Formats: sequence, C-alpha cells, structure tokens
Amino acid sequence: MFQKGEYVIYGSTGVCRIVDVGVPDILKDTTDKQHYTLCPVYREETIYTPVDTAVFIRPVMDSSQAEKFIATIPHINGTIDMNLNSKTLREKYRSMIDSHSCDDLVILIKFIKAKIAKAQRDKRKPNEVDQDYLKKAQSLLYGELSIALDIPYDDVPERINMLLGSIE
Repeated sequence: MFQKGEYVIYGSTGVCRIVDVGVPDILKDTTDKQHYTLCPVYREETIYTPVDTAVFIRPVMDSSQAEKFIATIPHINGTIDMNLNSKTLREKYRSMIDSHSCDDLVILIKFIKAKIAKAQRDKRKPNEVDQDYLKKAQSLLYGELSIALDIPYDDVPERINMLLGSIE
C-alpha cells in the first residue's frame, strides 16, 4: 500500500502525488472502502481510486534508478514495423504506452522521431497519430524523470541530451 505524499505512476495519467489514503468525504455516503486521493502532477484534477484498484499503479523511480535508466537510453533498442497499417500501428503504440515500461517509451520516442524525420526529408507532413503518441510518450517519460531527479519538467530533455546526447 502506498503512503500519503508518495509519487506514483497511475495508469496512463502518469505521475500523481498521493494526497490522502482513506475514505474520501465525497464517497462517505456510498462506500467505506479505502481510496487513494491522487493529484496528477502535470494536470489540474483529483482522482479517487480504491487502494485495490485494477488500474496500473507503481512507485516513481528514485533518483538513483533514474540516473541508471538515463545511462541506458543510448543502448535501448527495439523495432516497430514501419509497414504496419495505421490501425495496427496505433494499437502497437497504445500497447507500448500501456506497458508502463520506460524502455518501451524510449523505443516509441526513438521510432516516432525517426519516422517524423523521414517524413520531413521526404517533404511530407508528419502523421497526426505519430505526433500524438510522441507527445504522450514524452509526457510520461519526462514526467517521471522530472520527479525522480527533482528537476523541472522542461529541463529533462536538455538533461538527457547534455549527459548522453540526443535520444532522437
């Protein structure tokens, strides 16, 4: 069970801070089940979820884990078939996001960046689906690294690039 004040990755929302554990006031009339009250770090909302939720939830990596992870980024390789039809490709992107794996997020970011660069070289407009999933993967990865390293979100890409070179 997570504790008040901890940061967690919650589903596809990304980094949330646990602001309370207990029965929320707004639910006291309908349940006595313990809930996490979550505040997403990069969005304005409050989420109430049972402590035994089926939604994916895990602790945010700590600073040591984040530094070790960053060191692995240049070596994270994976392929996605560029010849997949748009529906299958979208499903592949979604499954990689839903894996909640930082490695998968890096693979996705690298793949989509390369795909966008190729489209630009070919004088074509980048695909909107690619752009949406790139933003989502970056948001999830950079959000976690920002909290783990205790640095501003906007400094994460620069920090990664400064230490290791571009992940693009």
